[in-house]
Amino acid sequence: VRRQLLAISHFRSFSAELCDASSAPRVTGPATMTGAEFIDWLRRHNLFIVQLDDDGVWYRFHHLFAHLLDNWRTAYGSDPQIQERDVRVRAARVFRAHGMIEDAIEQLHLAGEDAELAVVAAEFGSRLIDEERWSELDRLLANVPGDVLDSEPRLLVLRAWLFGDFQSRHREMSGALDRAEAVLARGNRPRPATDSNLRGQILALRGGYEKYVVGDF
Repeated sequence: VRRQLLAISHFRSFSAELCDASSAPRVTGPATMTGAEFIDWLRRHNLFIVQLDDDGVWYRFHHLFAHLLDNWRTAYGSDPQIQERDVRVRAARVFRAHGMIEDAIEQLHLAGEDAELAVVAAEFGSRLIDEERWSELDRLLANVPGDVLDSEPRLLVLRAWLFGDFQSRHREMSGALDRAEAVLARGNRPRPATDSNLRGQILALRGGYEKYVVGDF
């Protein structure tokens, strides 16, 4: 129980699947629990647990107990068998599978996996544009670290779409496109097909901007 508490103290919310993903691989035996068994133990002992959904899949701890766990982990360290980076990467994949993209982004950044973070954010952001879910796109990009966003043309183009189509901030849209083109011009990028598509989007956005300026004038 203590080992599992330390593992999930990294996260604001947890599920049985996340508990399993955050545990270090080890030989099963009488001293181990699955994620489902662990959550059942917490519920039976009423260990400051709060259910977050009607289906009983996601939970969190009372904020005071969560704070206690943070202090405990800081004072005594994590289980030496658990590598924090690996825990966060596995957790990000669980969050992503459940559509909890902001949580996935946070964990990937804390794990130092900014390249995978950019891929996750760009794929989900493109889906939000297709579905015109602009407010969610705004929130998504706000959760991407600034240095990651500023160095990834796919994310810069997403920002340009947000500025232009949703917020009518056309000067800022043009600046985001300039930055995306500058990053693309550096070369040595492993995704020529993707880059070609991005250049097409940049041309389309610039064309729309020019028509807007002429019409407004």
